[in-house]
Amino acid sequence: MNEFILRPEGQSLSELAEALRAVTARHAEQRIRFALEVGAILSAGRALCESADCGIEGGNPNIRFGKWLSDTVSESINIRMAHRYRALFDAFGHLPIAAVLRIGIKNGAMLATASEDIRARAIEHVTSGGTLTASDVQRLVQPQPAARPAPAAAERVSEPPSYTAPPAPRPAPAGTYGGRTRAEIEASIATYFDGLSGITDNHFRKANCLGEMLDSLAFGHLTFDLGMEFEDACEFFDVEAGDGGSMEDYAAGFRDGMATMKAREKK
Repeated sequence: MNEFILRPEGQSLSELAEALRAVTARHAEQRIRFALEVGAILSAGRALCESADCGIEGGNPNIRFGKWLSDTVSESINIRMAHRYRALFDAFGHLPIAAVLRIGIKNGAMLATASEDIRARAIEHVTSGGTLTASDVQRLVQPQPAARPAPAAAERVSEPPSYTAPPAPRPAPAGTYGGRTRAEIEASIATYFDGLSGITDNHFRKANCLGEMLDSLAFGHLTFDLGMEFEDACEFFDVEAGDGGSMEDYAAGFRDGMATMKAREKK
């Protein structure tokens, strides 16, 4: 089939603007449709990997699915995006495509790991004709803590004449993150998630933190709980701008995570 795209002639700027909006809307719908179709296939593959007789070797379904996914789509689809497409389908595949379009792929992946009541609120919003922005989703999954009154100014205390400055901190040895090895941090992650009472209702999961997908919000909360500095966390989790947000998003998520978790500690 030989098809050509011709430049429109004889149209006004307003007509060209309308044509551009139509093409953009069509592209957005095609992208959502593609994401849902891929997600549906991957969801079916993940279900088959529950069985040890699926034909893929591995000690558990996640390992089997990961191997199958890597062998199947790694050359055509970014692995992180593949996980995002599956999460989108599992959470919102029952909705009309037009409704999922008003959620968006990135927003849908973040909402997919949120609690059921948060997803229900998002679904009610889009099925009523509304559109979710990234800011809307952030407010849904991370309610802002109540503002606390500013602390009273502390009285300045003069340093005694015999004051001696503490020694400068020693640099962390190579191969560590904030002085801890990768094995020590992974053990902390395992302990952290073992202590969660409702992991499926939490807005991030252990799998997301160990190589699949880590959005900026989960990054902020988890790294705070692990007591990691921003630079160490970026290196440990191999954070890259684009999949889970820009580096500014990750930095904001880190700050928001610290503020939220500190507020929770006060309760």
